[in-house]
Amino acid sequence: MPEADKDGFSGKKSHIVLWFRTIYLALVAHDLDLARREFLAWSPSETRIFPKFRLWAAADPNIATAAEALAIIVSLPRETMWNTYIVSANCST
Repeated sequence: MPEADKDGFSGKKSHIVLWFRTIYLALVAHDLDLARREFLAWSPSETRIFPKFRLWAAADPNIATAAEALAIIVSLPRETMWNTYIVSANCST
């Protein structure tokens, strides 16, 4: 098992996600308009990584309007933020 880094993340997928975040933050610092266009290009139909990225980026008022952020929040299925097993167990009781 890979060792956790200083932020507590471990594993190749976590490092790739953090690398993407670093690149995106550099884009925000370099060209805010391009960063916003990149944000708007993230597929709302992808269900594993980009819903969380969209939610994270939408918290920045320079990237998303309040209406866009709200639209993202209300469009997220429960499975995006919660384990599918937990959601299924809670829905069946």
